[in-house]
Amino acid sequence: MKNLITADEVIEIAFTYKDQISRRIVTDCLITTAQVKFIKPVLGKLFTAIMENKFDWFNRNYIKPPLAFFVKYLTFAELSTSTGNIGVFTNRNTGKHYLTHQETMRYRRETKKNADILLEEAINYIFENTDQFEGFLPPIRNSRIISGGFIL
Repeated sequence: MKNLITADEVIEIAFTYKDQISRRIVTDCLITTAQVKFIKPVLGKLFTAIMENKFDWFNRNYIKPPLAFFVKYLTFAELSTSTGNIGVFTNRNTGKHYLTHQETMRYRRETKKNADILLEEAINYIFENTDQFEGFLPPIRNSRIISGGFIL
C-alpha cells in the first residue's frame, strides 16, 4: 500500500524545531498503520479515491496534517521503549530530564486530540462541499471522534 504522506512530511508537520526526531523512527509501516487505523475508516470510498491520486489537493490540505499527528501519536511507543534479546526496556539517557509516565500520557493524548481536531476539519469540509465529492462521500457524518471517553 502506498502512503499518503512521507516521513519527512510527518516530521515537518507534526514535530517542532526543538524535537530531535530521526527520520528512521517514522517508518513507512508506521505511516501505513496510521492511515489504515485512523483515516481509512472515516473516509470510506473517498480514501480509495485519494489513494488513486484523485483529490490530491484535499489530501495535501486536509488529510496530511491529521495523518502526520496520528503518526506522531503512534511513535510514542517507539520513542520510549526498545526491545532486545533481554526483553523490553525504557530508553533513558543521562543528562536529560525525562517525562514521567503521567506526563508522557498527557502529551500523547494532546497529540491524538490535535489529530482528531484536524480530521474533524477535513470531515466538515467534505460535508460543506458535497458537490466536490459526489460519489465518494463517507456513508455517514463522522461520529468517530472520541474526546475524553465521549463520542462526539
